[in-house]
Amino acid sequence: MAKKKARSRKVEAKMDSTAPTLPVVKTDGFANALTGLGDRNHDSRLSTVFRLGRLLTDPRLTALYRGNGLTRRIMNLPAVEMTRNWFTINGDDKDVVLQKLETLGAQEAYTDALTWARLYGGSIILIGLDDGMEIEEPVNTERIRDVMFLHVFDRRDVEIVHESIPKDPTDPLFGKPTQYKITPITGGSQFTAHASRVVRFDGAKIPGRDLQANNWWHDSILEAIYEQVRQIGAVYDSSEFIVNEFIMTIIQIDNMLDTLMAGNDDLLKKRLEMLDLSKHVKNTILLDTKESFSKHSSTVAGLDKLLDSFMMSVSSVTGIPVTLLMGRSPAGQNATGESDIRMWYDSIRSAQRTNLRPRLEMVIRYCFAAAGDEPETWSIEFNPLWEMNAKEKADIYKINSEGDQINVMNGIFGQEEIGKYRYGGAEYNATPPTLDMEDPDRDAIKNLSEQETARMQAEAEAAAAAAAAE
Repeated sequence: MAKKKARSRKVEAKMDSTAPTLPVVKTDGFANALTGLGDRNHDSRLSTVFRLGRLLTDPRLTALYRGNGLTRRIMNLPAVEMTRNWFTINGDDKDVVLQKLETLGAQEAYTDALTWARLYGGSIILIGLDDGMEIEEPVNTERIRDVMFLHVFDRRDVEIVHESIPKDPTDPLFGKPTQYKITPITGGSQFTAHASRVVRFDGAKIPGRDLQANNWWHDSILEAIYEQVRQIGAVYDSSEFIVNEFIMTIIQIDNMLDTLMAGNDDLLKKRLEMLDLSKHVKNTILLDTKESFSKHSSTVAGLDKLLDSFMMSVSSVTGIPVTLLMGRSPAGQNATGESDIRMWYDSIRSAQRTNLRPRLEMVIRYCFAAAGDEPETWSIEFNPLWEMNAKEKADIYKINSEGDQINVMNGIFGQEEIGKYRYGGAEYNATPPTLDMEDPDRDAIKNLSEQETARMQAEAEAAAAAAAAE
């Protein structure tokens, strides 16, 4: 009985759900014993794994940005495009805030911050506020008298204060630093700034555990695209050797090896100098009876397609069209230059809304507070990125003119109103008219429209009555 009970206890232990279990390893897949497909001992593909390489150091990132033109363009272009045409503020009728941002050099500051975040994985803009509080204390929005400056620091100059990160999951700032230690490059003493005075920019996002291991900063954009940038650089360097050795000159000299072994190097050098001199002066070659001179050219067929494939590789990992990345016009039967650029601008527009807008709103809100008259509702509207050519502008002008003529003929708008709406501003207004129909100044036009409608209705009724009488 004792043995049976012991055995039953072993069975129960095996069936206990709380007992530790071995990890499940999936080994399903196609296999072929004859060809070795799916057999790890014979199928080399199964030994292919991906490993994260060594992370790029700050000096390497700096060297790539300063010394490699393609890297610089990849870092700069998205940041420049996001801020190139800037924005307008709906609700800031007198452009008070926009003028203040221009005084602060905000456009350049945001461009730099976006660029350094892409390069180093993070950056900040320190907002100088006159609110009567210390820089390490939260902003008192009720006492803001002025926005004094916007200073940009990249990740190398900023240290996260780990103790300032809220650990309470119910805290709105849970997992986010509330204080930053800044070391000025001018050599001043290190100081601490509160997060409410800092606009933070991030590079390539990484998971939370990696973020913590990376001192709460994200990765450089270059980490994931470095291999493609290195490859295209190597291909261009190799193509230079091909061009340099495109034409190879071959000279056959009788008993050349015997001459070298006899120590008569000077005779051989003198002979080559005579050949070179005669070639340049007389455009002829003087040869002995047992000498020969010939040229052989290498082939470069397919080199352009090879370069294009590496360009496409860089374009795919950066998201930048080849036409913008390499500065060339669309080529080939499948050229989609305009379509690619429009898709690129769509992605920039999305980045403006999700990445740039909240970081602009923070500074704009402080500017409104300093001005003392923040509107009840205001919003940022980014200016269009796509610049129309002359033909596109002419087509829009023609369509608008035809539509405006119909509206004037039907009494919906007056000629003066349309003229003021289209040409009353600093430039031509191509948007559909949004005039207020309840404006008291438009009573005459409204009456005219009502009279015209009544007249047309009477004519229609008279025509219907005449048709019924027949």
